[in-house]
Amino acid sequence: MDYAELIGLDYILKALEKLEPSTSVMFEGQRGCGKTTLAFKKAKDFGAPPENIEQVNCADNTGIDFHRDLIGDIHRSSLFGEKKVLILDEIHGLSIASQNAWLIPLENTNENTLVMACTTTVDKVIPTLLRRFVRFKVHPLSVANSKLLVENLCRQKNTELSKIAKALLIEKTEGIPGLIISNFPKLINVENETEIRYLLELSSMDVAEDILHFFKIFKATADWIVIKQALKQLMKEKSPNEIRMGLLNLTAHWFTSDFYKESIVDKKLVRLYNNLYQFYTEPQKANLIVAIFSSLGG
Repeated sequence: MDYAELIGLDYILKALEKLEPSTSVMFEGQRGCGKTTLAFKKAKDFGAPPENIEQVNCADNTGIDFHRDLIGDIHRSSLFGEKKVLILDEIHGLSIASQNAWLIPLENTNENTLVMACTTTVDKVIPTLLRRFVRFKVHPLSVANSKLLVENLCRQKNTELSKIAKALLIEKTEGIPGLIISNFPKLINVENETEIRYLLELSSMDVAEDILHFFKIFKATADWIVIKQALKQLMKEKSPNEIRMGLLNLTAHWFTSDFYKESIVDKKLVRLYNNLYQFYTEPQKANLIVAIFSSLGG
């Protein structure tokens, strides 16, 4: 578990140390501000082995029967040790019946059992359940702590970002450590401001890093030898259809961004999109290669 997201949360970490280890705690705040990371750090400090740490997304598992089973399981013995931890993520997604089912168990935890909750909002959590937890609010980082996180990432990755990349990363992520961490790799070796702004705009898209890396290479050069080597490497990790769909999504997003200006590069991307759209039949691998190669021509 990478604890980089915990920068700026010293006040919570110190408060947690003062609690009884099995005290049920709830972390509240914006997505990406370190709630789940705090929970896993607390679970590790509690002494539970990884096999005995269970994370449940309550938004996907709202029903009372499911949670009755969880309540029964958490008190059962385990082959991996006595300490057991349950993290109820997005606890606000529970049905009222499921919330009520947790009231008595949370009053009867023992020294070997720890239940934690994470949520972006408490509006749908009943007051009686809220009172079962010691609650902590997480907040976005200050500008100073955002800079500190970026510098720490540079040291960890043994790399450096351009000055403009650092400034825009801090500005556009608005102190959300999860966004700083997820966007950091995209900006390595990128110095063009337009490119940086576009890559940061992709934050809302679920883009595989290796496909994004290939897209950046394709945009930057028309040298088939360079592109071919990158494509060979990418095809070791991704299927032709995964690559095709990823590139289609990236090019479509580029066209709808503020950075499309019908330049030579943009015309190349138009050809890429059209070719990827047309060459979708078998053999997938061969058609993918032809679609990319033929996009380089004028």
